[in-house]
Amino acid sequence: MREDADVKPRLFSRTVNVGEAVTLEMVRNPASTRTGDLEWRKNGVVLQGQTALALNLNNVQSSDEGIYECYYDGAYSDRKQGIMRLIVRACAENKYGSDCSNDCPDCYNGGVCHDQTGECVCPPGFSGTYCETACASGRFGKTCRFSCSGGCQGQLMTVPDPVGCTCPPGLTGMTCQDVCPDGTYGASCTQTCHCLSGNSACNAETGACSGGCATGWAGNSCQIRPATVTQHPLDQTIDVGGQATFTCISTGVPTPAITWYNDSSAMTPGGQISVIENIYKVVANGIVENVVTSILTITSVGREDNGVYKCASSNANGVYTVTSQAARLTVRALQVTWTVGVTGNLDILDSRVRYRGFINGEWAPYTPWRATGISGTNGTVRISGLVPSVSYRVQVTVENELGLSWPPSWASGTTDEAPPGPPQGLQAAQISHNTVHLTWQPPLRTNGVIRSYTVQYGESVTCETLEFSPKEVTTSDGSTTTVIRDLVPYTNYTFRVRGATSAGGGDFSNYPTAPVVFKVADAHDCNCEAANVARQVALNIQFRRPDNVHGPLQAYQVSLYNGSAKEPFHRENVTSGLQRENLTVIVSSAQIQPARNYSVTAVDNE
Repeated sequence: MREDADVKPRLFSRTVNVGEAVTLEMVRNPASTRTGDLEWRKNGVVLQGQTALALNLNNVQSSDEGIYECYYDGAYSDRKQGIMRLIVRACAENKYGSDCSNDCPDCYNGGVCHDQTGECVCPPGFSGTYCETACASGRFGKTCRFSCSGGCQGQLMTVPDPVGCTCPPGLTGMTCQDVCPDGTYGASCTQTCHCLSGNSACNAETGACSGGCATGWAGNSCQIRPATVTQHPLDQTIDVGGQATFTCISTGVPTPAITWYNDSSAMTPGGQISVIENIYKVVANGIVENVVTSILTITSVGREDNGVYKCASSNANGVYTVTSQAARLTVRALQVTWTVGVTGNLDILDSRVRYRGFINGEWAPYTPWRATGISGTNGTVRISGLVPSVSYRVQVTVENELGLSWPPSWASGTTDEAPPGPPQGLQAAQISHNTVHLTWQPPLRTNGVIRSYTVQYGESVTCETLEFSPKEVTTSDGSTTTVIRDLVPYTNYTFRVRGATSAGGGDFSNYPTAPVVFKVADAHDCNCEAANVARQVALNIQFRRPDNVHGPLQAYQVSLYNGSAKEPFHRENVTSGLQRENLTVIVSSAQIQPARNYSVTAVDNE
């Protein structure tokens, strides 16, 4: 491609996965005087109707791979077209193999998983199994053994597919002579820096940060966001023969992989066990995160499925692994087994079962007789739909052609405990400016003996936004009261409580309605039908005029900082009273909170 081309590509090559959408972009050369309509070609064939600088391709297939050219209509023979290559991986993202069934490893620093071998193909300037190692400056190749004669600036480098052609690390532009813009690094500057000390601390070639990685990032080039479980599976109580479903959601960069465990054994899909995953991307605060939702389903559950289930999420090729909270599955059923001792000379044709429970201190009436369809001298049935932690009396009678056996045989059994329902009547009463007394009533459905209660609490922004990073307090004796200390005055708090039996923790008190929201040290509770209305809070700042003022004093610039933050959250200029020896400034801001510490700077503008 000529340096004086009329249009030039933003990137020399683009790599996409089959089925994805892609936009091939060109830019006009400001030095060119040519105007008019544009035209595109693919592998030398004109693409009719494509006259813009951007060419959009949806549901890309392998047949879309090739060389694309863009030029002014009628000027193709001048050879001043922009040229770029589209590379199409034959598999979906993170998959490889002849049938695309294998999971790719995590490739870093712009490395791409080969769609047939699963190998990480590294861009110039990086090496290692996962492209995790930066070469020394000016070196490139699979083992960093090559170097540029006279320097790499102005050199276009081509590595095997599916990476293609790029500028050397730290350089970009049509002639690969421009240094990476702040906040980017790597080959053609396509990678994003994540440095604690800001973009200036990022090495444009390697991505390494001189002051360490930004919060939440790790790795040599700060490209790893360790896997985190954002939604944990919940306890479930299911009737025998029913279906149990557990959900686990995890985020991370690279995309996390989720494995399900029953107790300490990894689970393999098949038979009554299935796992469905959905992978997508979200953008939060300018950061693109990969989200994996994994749903474990167990059909036709039996008592043998009782136990603890949890998910483990890992990324960075297993370097970072996190395990979810455990969820307990309780299958409700009584198993009834019988043997007929004496049958006489007639065959057993059928059997019947009925039962009653000891509920609220008295025996309930027997249920109607239910035929089991079991003939012969031995039988086993499971009775489902029972109440947890309740004693039941079961009667069995068998039938031959002369009628039913009488009196029926009977036996007693008790169902397993289950996680309890939500506690009732949670109330908060203020004791002091930073202490609250909580009381509540046991759940309507205890489902067993409640051994403890756990209170979760944290600051809440508004009544509609009950988002908080909860702290926990656990009672050890089943007590229905506790005291929460060391709260921040004049702050809304959200409280919720749940009980626990031997089967695990139950529903929180906010199920299915809202939790208790309480404002500490304020006469007015939060009105949970509308957001809180913040009261005006001011900060009184006093300082002295500088001893030496070198020139006309035009203003003081006052800046407020949260704790040790490097950037101010509020800044204003003071232009009155500049000749006074001692100055007082009252700063009002919706971001100022009472009972908090702030850092203040006052700088004179001469």
